[in-house]
Amino acid sequence: MGAVKLILISFATAYFVTAVCGIVCVNRPDGVYEINCRAYSLCAGGMMEVVNCEYDQAYNPKSKQCERSWTVPPPCGTYRECSDIADGFYPDLETKCSSYYICVNGAFFGHSLCPGNLVFNVQQGVCDYSYNAPPPCGTNSTGYVRAGNCTVLGNGVFEAGCRSYLVCSGGGSNIVECPAQQVFNNATSNCDDPANVARPCGQMIDCSSQSDGRYADKDNNCLSWYTCEDKKFLGHNFCPAGTVFDEGLATCNWANAVAPPCGTMSG
Repeated sequence: MGAVKLILISFATAYFVTAVCGIVCVNRPDGVYEINCRAYSLCAGGMMEVVNCEYDQAYNPKSKQCERSWTVPPPCGTYRECSDIADGFYPDLETKCSSYYICVNGAFFGHSLCPGNLVFNVQQGVCDYSYNAPPPCGTNSTGYVRAGNCTVLGNGVFEAGCRSYLVCSGGGSNIVECPAQQVFNNATSNCDDPANVARPCGQMIDCSSQSDGRYADKDNNCLSWYTCEDKKFLGHNFCPAGTVFDEGLATCNWANAVAPPCGTMSG
C-alpha cells in the first residue's frame, strides 16, 4: 500500500471517529453549532460538548442533529461514487468548492467543509483563498501564489511557496519552480541551498521516525506545515494568511477553530 494511501486512510479514519475542530462556546448563546459534515457542538453555559455522527450519518443543519446521510441536504448528504476514482481529495464543484470529499480504496469517505469564505485548492490539497486556488475553484491561473496576484503585487519577485516563486512584470506573471534539493530564498529572491535559507523553508526535518502525514511547523506558529512520506521529508508549505495548520483536519483552518498549541480553541 502506498504512503499517500496510508495518509488518506489515517486522515479519513480520524475524520469519522473524532471531531476535527470545535466551536468556541465562550460568549456564545446556548445552542447547536455545526462543526463539519460529521459533527456538531452543543454549547451550554459557555461549555462545549462535541457530538460525532455515526458512520452512515451526517449533520443536518435544518434539524440540528445527525441523520441518515441520504436525508441531509448537499453537500453533507451527497453520496459520491469513488469506485473508479483515484485516492485523494476532490472539490465539490456544485458548492463552488466551499467543500470537498474524500475517496480511499474506491470507497467514499464523506465531505468536509472549508472554513469561512475559503475554497478547496486542488493543487495544495487544502482550503485556501480563491485568488490562490486554480480554476475551476479559484481565479489563479498562474499557479499557487500565497501572497496574491500580480495585479495586486506589482512588479517584482515574490515567494509562491518554499519551492517556487512568482515573477511579476508589467501585469504579466510567471511561476518559477526551484531545482530539486533547492528552496526559495526571500533574502536573495532566488532559489538556494536550504542551508542558506531561513525557516521554515530552509529547515530540513528528520522523518525517519515519523508516520506518514502532514505536521504543523510549531516553531513557525503553525503558519506552515511539512509532509513526511515513506520516511522521507517532502518539504514545507504555507497556510493562507490568517489561518494556521490544523493537524486533526490535515488542512489550514481559522485559529479559533484549532486547539492549542496551534490555535486558540478552548473547551
